[in-house]
Amino acid sequence: MAENTKSLLNVSYRSLRRLIGVLGVLLPWLLMVRAWDIEPSISHYYYTVSSPIFTGILIAFGLLLLTYQGYEKSSGEKVSDNTITNVAGFFALVTAILPTSCHGGQSHPFCHFDSTLNTIHLLSAGTFLILVGAMSYFKFPLGGTKKAFYKTMGLIVWASIVLMLIYFAFEDSIGDKFPQGVLVGEIIGVTAFGISWLVKGKPGEMKIFGAKKA
Repeated sequence: MAENTKSLLNVSYRSLRRLIGVLGVLLPWLLMVRAWDIEPSISHYYYTVSSPIFTGILIAFGLLLLTYQGYEKSSGEKVSDNTITNVAGFFALVTAILPTSCHGGQSHPFCHFDSTLNTIHLLSAGTFLILVGAMSYFKFPLGGTKKAFYKTMGLIVWASIVLMLIYFAFEDSIGDKFPQGVLVGEIIGVTAFGISWLVKGKPGEMKIFGAKKA
């Protein structure tokens, strides 16, 4: 591959990582500002005027991650960058296409209370977060000097999932007092995910073609 082509591709993928990062950081705040309301979770903005933002950004995540090109799998790696991002992209699309169930105060033409669809949505969203956390924890630190930073971002993403699971376990007793517990966990998770990708998109960070990892 010609050096000029390598350089252009590296710039392109840095821009792609920055775009993913910006969307991740801004997602919850755009939803809340547009709806001018605080819902129990990011997913419930599907049933508000913020619906185009919610579905649009998730679909963008899906398509961008499906087209993302990382390193080919090395001899010491069990899973390639592409596999992680492609599967994460798939689950982002599923999360956008199959919305969560409505809560009692919502009224929308597409409102549903189907427990199966809701479970698929929750599992897809959770799997997406697990995988982008894995990308930050396992893939981004390869080489360079920011290993601790990327691992910390990955741990924060995973910790946000644990916090949400704890909230679900005690929702009956604390849900009335703190109905936005899931939303807070999601904000923590997507913010850490977004920051990680933003930093990885800086010039001099992980180059895709013909350069050492940084």
